[in-house]
Amino acid sequence: MGKDFYQDAVCSVSQARPRGGLFCLRPSPWLAAMALACGLPALGAQPASGEADADAPPALPTVEVKAARDTLTDTPTPGALAPVPALGENDLVNEPRMDGALVDAGLAQWDAANSLGIGQGLNLRGFSLSNQNTTQLQASRAVLNGHADLAWRFVREPATVQSVRLLGGADATLLGAGSPGGTLQIETKAPMGVSATRLDLRLVSNGTRRLVLDTERALGPLQVRGVTVLHGGDRTEDGLTDRHQAALLSTRLPYGDANQPSHVQLDLEYHRNRLPYAFGAPYEAGRFWLEHDYVDAAHARADRRYTRQALYWRHRFGEALTLSAHAQRGRSTRDEVLPGFFTLLDAQHLMGYYRELSERNRQLDAGLRLDGQWRTGAAQHRWALAWQGHRQARDFSGPQNIGGFTLALDNPVFPAHPELLPLTPRHHFQRYREQGLGAAWQTQWNGWDWRVGMRQARLALDGGNTPGQALQAAARAKPLTHALALGRELGQTQRVWLSRTQSFMPNRGQLASGAWLPASRSVQWEAGWAWRAEAAQNDAPATRQPRPELSVTAFDIRQGNLPAVDPNDRDYYVLRGHVRSRGLELRGQASTGVLDWTVALNLLRARVDPGDGGPLEYLPGVAQRFGMVQVSAPVAPHTRGWVRVLGTARRPGDELATFHAPGHGLVSMGLEHTFQSNPAAAYTLGLRIDNLTNRRYVRALTGADNVWQGDGRRVSLWLTALF
Repeated sequence: MGKDFYQDAVCSVSQARPRGGLFCLRPSPWLAAMALACGLPALGAQPASGEADADAPPALPTVEVKAARDTLTDTPTPGALAPVPALGENDLVNEPRMDGALVDAGLAQWDAANSLGIGQGLNLRGFSLSNQNTTQLQASRAVLNGHADLAWRFVREPATVQSVRLLGGADATLLGAGSPGGTLQIETKAPMGVSATRLDLRLVSNGTRRLVLDTERALGPLQVRGVTVLHGGDRTEDGLTDRHQAALLSTRLPYGDANQPSHVQLDLEYHRNRLPYAFGAPYEAGRFWLEHDYVDAAHARADRRYTRQALYWRHRFGEALTLSAHAQRGRSTRDEVLPGFFTLLDAQHLMGYYRELSERNRQLDAGLRLDGQWRTGAAQHRWALAWQGHRQARDFSGPQNIGGFTLALDNPVFPAHPELLPLTPRHHFQRYREQGLGAAWQTQWNGWDWRVGMRQARLALDGGNTPGQALQAAARAKPLTHALALGRELGQTQRVWLSRTQSFMPNRGQLASGAWLPASRSVQWEAGWAWRAEAAQNDAPATRQPRPELSVTAFDIRQGNLPAVDPNDRDYYVLRGHVRSRGLELRGQASTGVLDWTVALNLLRARVDPGDGGPLEYLPGVAQRFGMVQVSAPVAPHTRGWVRVLGTARRPGDELATFHAPGHGLVSMGLEHTFQSNPAAAYTLGLRIDNLTNRRYVRALTGADNVWQGDGRRVSLWLTALF
């Protein structure tokens, strides 16, 4: 934290890192800028001097980058109080979904409330990251480059993402961006000031063919970076095929001198996803029915498109003041036909379901932020003042037929022409507006770290169910969020911290009195300890082993103002009890000889207290224990192998835990070999086997008739070229 995070970064890419979890115990913005800058080698750079050891990984070119940090994507004050689990470009480039990469790293659970395939499907600390509910979008469960992400309606292509950070506690809430379980901060790829190209090709045993091209060039002073992704042939366990494409063009125009780097950046992004909705499989008579497809793959279709245009500006006024601004426009469309089962009809039959769906989402964002810093004696002060406005419009049409046909459990046969079924009209229209002003402050003095932040917001939601009629007010609120945190450095290797944060989730509807439902409020306490061994001073960066590190975080989250249908009048709502989630998270890495270990363990207890004196309710699909252990080691010159075990305890299938999805442990392994053809180019050839034992398991569930099975054994072969 002592170095100025705006200073130039000079870094060397010397070896290919194995895929797996990455946990930075004391990340500084200067180090984060270095990590981002080290993603690609420069064309024409000279190799390092001296002869390379035959057993050492090939030495790639040295990269020198003028790395100016973007404050738009950062927490309100530089650096994070707690360890920040992060995934970088190498962890994401060949993953079809960010969800899978985060779950594989032991950082989150799968969540079935997001239709598994059309949105983020993650559960953090017992809370859904971004469920299918417009009123909860701007609660900032996923933040893209500093503003709310519209991509919760489709799968954002990970190859267009530079890094993903999972923030909790005060780090996510200082300016009001927090949510109960945590906030996913996504940073899309942007120019890094170096001409380079990365090509990734992946083939998978389930038919997947995947190509990623990432290149950057300079057109005079203008830096241009483009990413193109083609993904097809990906046949899921439900009998459907995932096909999607993505393109990102990011241009940056730097100005100012090296001591005061400033820039203007324009992003243009396009995604198209054609993976139909997967219905899952039912549970009956103590058995999970995973042997049949319960979606009509012959008639199901999907076409989801997303475009984004964003303008970012960052200007430095001397050494102590930075002004940032952004404006973003996003559009998404969704046209689908969904034929499958809806629910269990009896012990032998399923109720049929058919829907023609059309949805249009429009989003506008704007923000202005001022960051400053100064020093008084031994104390370093940083502050941030930010305003942000957000608008979203949603038009939904989904005429449907429920129960128009039945399916036999033992031999499900869909009708030959489901499109002839009569459909019942169904419409939803929503308009959501929010704006807020936030402020944050940080002071560091003699190993102490004090942080405080708050945000006052104003939100309004209007809705309707009838085309052509004026929308009616559905929610009004003026929520105040705040964060208080204290950290302490214990020597050169340890840190402790304690924080209290308050966040909110909008609620739609009215009480019988006519008053609008207040927002659901969450109060979270978080405490932790982190340790990281000192680096050996005589080790060269290219040969030094990862330093052992360990962190333990305890949290207690209580969310109140939960809405429920009024038993006396179903047109209104009542406020029920609260959700309480308590848990312990352990993250660490260490080396024993040639073995490098990475561990993530999560212990969780989440319950709903309905407030009526009845028993506590469970959260369906949420495991009380889950985690990951990975070990990697060199197996030959320039070759590294890894083995990972991902485990999840059993999960309740309903609120009363009358049945459970069994726990499972999945074993995966991989090999990577890196070689060079010339000093300016390097290649990595990789082999990966997921679910090595081909285990049948339940990945997520929301009830007895909504159970999603996990992927079977998959063998992947990929080639990465850097030149």
